[in-house]
Amino acid sequence: MFPRTLRDITIRPGVASRKYIEGNRVAYYGPVGYFFLMVTLIYIVASLFNIDLVEFMKSASDTGLQPKAKVGIGQERMIQATMKLASDNLKSLSFIMIPIFAFCGRYIFFRKQGLNFIEHTVLPFYLQGHVYWLSIFSLCVYALIGKVLPAWILTIATIAFFSYAYSDMFSD
Repeated sequence: MFPRTLRDITIRPGVASRKYIEGNRVAYYGPVGYFFLMVTLIYIVASLFNIDLVEFMKSASDTGLQPKAKVGIGQERMIQATMKLASDNLKSLSFIMIPIFAFCGRYIFFRKQGLNFIEHTVLPFYLQGHVYWLSIFSLCVYALIGKVLPAWILTIATIAFFSYAYSDMFSD
C-alpha cells in the first residue's frame, strides 16, 4: 500500500487523490496517516543525524542576500525565536495549512467540481506529506556534506508540485 501510494502521488497525485475520494481506500495509504507519517519521519531522520532543526532551518533560509542584523536591534534573537517556534510546531503549522488549501480549493478555485470540503482536504494532505521528502533529502545532504538546499529551491519545487497536482486532479 505505501509503495503504491508513494509512486502514484509522485507521478499522478491528482489521479491518486481522485481514486481515494471515489472509494479506492484499499489501494492507498490514507492521506492523514501519510501526512503524519512523513512529519514523524522528518523528526526521526533529524534525530538520527543529530541535526538541530532550528539551525537547519536557519541555514536553509540564509541566502546571503539579506542584510546583516544590526547589533543591538534584536533581529537575530527574533529570527532565532521564529525558527525555534516553527521547528517546535512543525506538525501544527503544516496541519493548519490543510484547511486553508481546502477552503481555497472548495470555495474559491474549484467550486464547480462537486467535491465537499472534506474531499478537498485529501489532495493537500497527500501533497504536504509528499513535499516532506524534499526536506528529508535536504536533511540527509546537510548531514553528509554540511550544505543545505536553499529555501527558495524548496519553495519553487513545492509550488511547482502543488500546481501540477491540482491541474492533474481538476483537468476535466
